[in-house]
Amino acid sequence: MGNGTKIHSQKKVKEPDKLSDRKSLLETLKDTVEVFKSRKTVGRMKTEHSIFIPTTLMIEQEQENREFVLAVKKINETESWHCPVVPEQREIPVVKDGKRAMVAGVDFVFTFSPETDFDAILNELESRLKQ
Repeated sequence: MGNGTKIHSQKKVKEPDKLSDRKSLLETLKDTVEVFKSRKTVGRMKTEHSIFIPTTLMIEQEQENREFVLAVKKINETESWHCPVVPEQREIPVVKDGKRAMVAGVDFVFTFSPETDFDAILNELESRLKQ
């Protein structure tokens, strides 16, 4: 893979009925940033990662979702961090109880590059998690 090649990965948030044993959206994002910070491929190319949040989770966990969106907005708007984020409305296929269905939600697509300031992003997320 040469310069300019993009790798796209996706992390899905667990179904709403399993909320009690899942990490918060901010914790998930912090873990993701830590993983990409340690990847050697990010030093050679842009890498995309998306976090999909089902609409039901956005409604049922409104406060948690608001905190996540505010953190994402801060990351996206801080140009010196070099981590653009694009929210995309979409539906993804799931299988539940043996049946296929489509789940609507928002995919937050993060673009990491060699210039991304992972430490600044992690500091921001850690300070938000302490609140």
